[in-house]
Amino acid sequence: MNLNELFGATAQWADRHADVRAVALTDEGGLVPLVERFDEIAAWHKAFETDEPEPPPRADFTYEEWLALGASARDETLATWNPYQHDNVHILQEAARRFLEQCKYPCAGANVGVYHMGQYVISVSLYASQMSQEEISALPRWFTFEGFSVQYISEPE
Repeated sequence: MNLNELFGATAQWADRHADVRAVALTDEGGLVPLVERFDEIAAWHKAFETDEPEPPPRADFTYEEWLALGASARDETLATWNPYQHDNVHILQEAARRFLEQCKYPCAGANVGVYHMGQYVISVSLYASQMSQEEISALPRWFTFEGFSVQYISEPE
């Protein structure tokens, strides 16, 4: 069966079975309704729905409150923030500032950004030319600081 035949057969089959919302293609090129499976999947998704919208992140959240949270509470709180809308970015800016004060390496600065899949990250720029090769080799690629993901990047001089 070529693609034109397949699309034509699919359209004809769909016209006859308008109530079916999902189908599977069999090895023989036929279409099989997946109504039961679709209903099972829809019921599973429905179990996670709620009439209550999640509360928006608090804009007045302080860094002291952040530090007072345990690790699991920090993870839960961070999961409610939308980095693409800069939710509580001031908390990360404070973390970046605090990290720079404590960092033992020569730093050019730190930036708060968004990594893949909407995860906040603090990128710390280092002056690699002012570091030994051993120091550079020993740097972790990723680590956490006070609950936030941090990465080192090299700053051209």
